[in-house]
Amino acid sequence: MRCRCSVSQRTWGGGNLWQSGGGSGRWRRTSGSWPSALREDEQSFWRPPETAREVLRNATVVLITGSALVEGGVDELLEACRQARRVAMVGPTTSLWPVPFFDRGVHVLAGIRVLDGARLVRIVGEGGSGYFFQDAAEKVALVREDA
Repeated sequence: MRCRCSVSQRTWGGGNLWQSGGGSGRWRRTSGSWPSALREDEQSFWRPPETAREVLRNATVVLITGSALVEGGVDELLEACRQARRVAMVGPTTSLWPVPFFDRGVHVLAGIRVLDGARLVRIVGEGGSGYFFQDAAEKVALVREDA
């Protein structure tokens, strides 16, 4: 399977896919409580994990954060959104190895490429998230050719 790769350097402003990607909901399998990690403008998009299957079955565009790989259940989420017109896995924890994800119906993988590993480790060690990675990483998007 072939894909296009686009690199968006230093485009960390508001309104991009990484920062406002909660449009179809954010799924936290480890907690059913209100997601305090979300910004105020993202909180209205949050849905409890137990509603994920129902919401995803009705979605036309789905954004899944890369943290689903760590938290578990990514296969379940991808299966539930098989009918979606577009599925993207987004965020700094997204794997950029396309074949297994494209084979499971993902159209776009949007993550980061580390430019300065030591700096990135320091940012994370100090409690920084993707909002602070701009000097240590660049955004990369892999798009399935038939997407």
